[in-house]
Amino acid sequence: MALRWTDADQYQGILSFVYVSSNRNVRIEKFWRSLGEMCGNVWMNHFKDK
Repeated sequence: MALRWTDADQYQGILSFVYVSSNRNVRIEKFWRSLGEMCGNVWMNHFKDK
């Protein structure tokens, strides 16, 4: 299911997806890991315990 499948703009449907090389994926994964190490784990643990 695409979240923008029924929108009526230039980025609707199949155009709402972006296919990029894997080195960009590595960068965003590193960002999320770094964020988790800095402060995100506090919130993840907070909501996990609820």
